[in-house]
Amino acid sequence: MKKVIIYLSILAGFASCSREDIDLSPAEIRPILFSGSVENSSSAVTRAGESVVEDPKPEAMNGTPDYGTIYIQRTAEEKFKKESFTDMDDFQEFMVNVGDLECIKGGCWYWNNPKYHLFHAWNLPTTKGTLDDVAVSGDEKQLVTIDDESHRFGTVDFSMDKRYSYTIKEQGKDPEKIYFLSNLEYFIGAVAGPLTKTSNGGGEYVTLPFKHLVAKIIVKEIRHIKADGSDGTPDTKDIPIPFYMPNMPNKAYWTTGVPAPSSSIDWDSYTPQEPQVTLERPEGSSYSPLGAEDFGVSGKLSPGDAFYIFPCKFSELNKTTKQPFGQIQFKLGNAWYYGSLDSITTVKELKAGECISVTLRMKDGTVKGIYPHIENWSDGNREDITQHDRPGIYNETDWQRLIDWLERWKTNNDAPAPPGLLDDEGNLNLYGNLNVSELAEKYSQSDLITEYLQKKGKKLMGNGHRIKMKNSGWNANENVGKFIDELYVSEKTDTGWDTKYYGND
Repeated sequence: MKKVIIYLSILAGFASCSREDIDLSPAEIRPILFSGSVENSSSAVTRAGESVVEDPKPEAMNGTPDYGTIYIQRTAEEKFKKESFTDMDDFQEFMVNVGDLECIKGGCWYWNNPKYHLFHAWNLPTTKGTLDDVAVSGDEKQLVTIDDESHRFGTVDFSMDKRYSYTIKEQGKDPEKIYFLSNLEYFIGAVAGPLTKTSNGGGEYVTLPFKHLVAKIIVKEIRHIKADGSDGTPDTKDIPIPFYMPNMPNKAYWTTGVPAPSSSIDWDSYTPQEPQVTLERPEGSSYSPLGAEDFGVSGKLSPGDAFYIFPCKFSELNKTTKQPFGQIQFKLGNAWYYGSLDSITTVKELKAGECISVTLRMKDGTVKGIYPHIENWSDGNREDITQHDRPGIYNETDWQRLIDWLERWKTNNDAPAPPGLLDDEGNLNLYGNLNVSELAEKYSQSDLITEYLQKKGKKLMGNGHRIKMKNSGWNANENVGKFIDELYVSEKTDTGWDTKYYGND
């Protein structure tokens, strides 16, 4: 995977320091220099457990994106102090200067081999815009705050009331403008160490592997299925469309990963904590627990807009509202449409640094489809992942999900069906040929499906496809034609396959 390289260098002057004054070898007085990378891509996991590998393109530091001030906190096993040759303070601010990063106050940290050094780095983005040709709406405000004394923890604001834009180009397509609603686009953090000069390969440079600390969703397209069944874009007067996520946090806590000053570190076995966003109040912080007013995110979206969310599983329940994080609603004209990100069958969560783009389809007061694409964080190279326009059974995995659900349904008729399997009327549709004969025995039995179809008055519509099974048992049911239509069932015999057609001749 390619990474965006941020070269960070600290210039050290030794004119005022002589070897006679400090009595150190040249290797021991080398400064600690930094190079870094920003991971602009992270694979989202599909329903089948596979991942999509992305190959992001490099982007320059001296323009867009604007990461602003980079803060680095060093935790050292032993500081280096000898006459005038002294490390700078353990917390420093750095600025980007044509791709390099220089300490704003000047100075260096120095290797004291074999003593350990641990580095945490982060930035504090505001809503300040980064492109000269873009009008930024709203007043600037701090989106990420931090405790000024400890430099260990703070809060993140997921508000969506600002607009900025940048241009991306998909391979083989003309450039297009993507809008994002806050500088959380640039919220990054990193940790490196514990390191000695020897464990660092003897080199002077320490690599800081920066990562995005929030998740990102791009709304690529909005579709509206009208009363006459036509599928088209919403009326211009209805764009941008209001949206509301009642259970998504509009504020969260975050930690830099810096260990508490009083903590005793076993440097030989210490595993550092990475910067991360969480809903739990950091231990030792003065922040109050999140309350009901800290949940519920609203804004307006146009095709091409991007927004940022707390990294989460869409089906996970918000502990305060007792409802799933992924619930979402949109307003077209005077009507609200209700749906959930959990209806995406192929992506069930977004972790920090992961990004998807979605196409929305709204009909009859519900969001009928949220169809995703894996998306690189910032260069717009899109990878399509399997997501179907019509609910139904397309492969053996879908069939297994159906049978597993019916097992739960048999003992609890209120158990919700997995998203994407049943159509609007509760019927089952087969949209591909299946071979379940090599799966566990239960996946070749028809009892659960027969019970569901008969009890609910629904149908299994094969649409001309075939299922290969060990022994369905349907041949012994004379009423099978009432609830199965246009389906070929091939059952295994000692001499081969016995195929029977169910449906209207």
